Amino acid sequence: VSQFASKTLSSPAMQAELRAIVGMAQLARNRANEASNAFAEALALDSASVTANLGMARLAASEQDFAHALSRVDKALAASPRSVEAHLLKGDLLAAQGQAEPAEKAYRNAMQAAPNHVPPRLSLISQLVRLRSLEKAAAELEALAKIAPRDPRTSYAQALLFTEQRNFPAAREAIAQVLKVTPEHVPSLVLAGTAAFQTGAYAEAEGHLRKAVYIAPNAVGAKRLLAATRLRMGQVELALNDVRELLANAGQDPKILALAGEAHLASGDVAAAARYYEQAKSLSPDTAALQTRLGRVRFAAGDPAGAIQELEAASASHPE
Repeated sequence: VSQFASKTLSSPAMQAELRAIVGMAQLARNRANEASNAFAEALALDSASVTANLGMARLAASEQDFAHALSRVDKALAASPRSVEAHLLKGDLLAAQGQAEPAEKAYRNAMQAAPNHVPPRLSLISQLVRLRSLEKAAAELEALAKIAPRDPRTSYAQALLFTEQRNFPAAREAIAQVLKVTPEHVPSLVLAGTAAFQTGAYAEAEGHLRKAVYIAPNAVGAKRLLAATRLRMGQVELALNDVRELLANAGQDPKILALAGEAHLASGDVAAAARYYEQAKSLSPDTAALQTRLGRVRFAAGDPAGAIQELEAASASHPE
């Protein structure tokens, strides 16, 4: 990077693009300060630089400054209205803030700019699946399959939709095609683990999820499902180790606390199981499943009065 960065080009616009490319290279190496300096140098030469503005937007997003990030993206789009990268980044930023309709519009703008490219439609499908707009997602998936029928990203989109539709055998088959091409893609490994878990193939699920956690140690969702899988396999000590790591890093998540309750219950520590379920309930007091499970744990702990109270509360909050 340093050798490339030392070059001097003839025009300010070309020199600005060179500095912006250097900034992107530094960003890819997780050197935020160096990237920021390079982007600033580029923008001093050409304030409309698309690459530099998008680079600054990514830096701002990494610091949760979404307003600044969006303003940078808008500057990039003012200079290049058909920039696919800019429209995609805008969609991602809006989606991260829960602005569903504007995010969908941004992804569709990216699709209009590049109708036959896979990434814009894949981003839109992912967003629609997250929002459970499954009919719209299925329509976009059908279009994607026509554009890129053999592309592994199409199979990934199919697996996403099948998983949300709870068609886990189909999801398992689709994601297997992706892993043949990209065996270390963590989101695909998690999808494969989910599909295998839901179809009772626990050893297969454990293999996918263990690999995902090895590649991405901070992937909380993967580690949580790995612990749940190990519980199903009777590997209680391994599950407890997973749970301890999860509690150390995300101990205020009711799902993790409930999982800790299950792991301690499996180990025979009913009192600890009740404590963790109590904590989970305090964070999510209206969740009937937690109330019902806590009631059963209290029965096991020898507290029938408390158990009945929890079961009655669950019934009252969800009478159906």
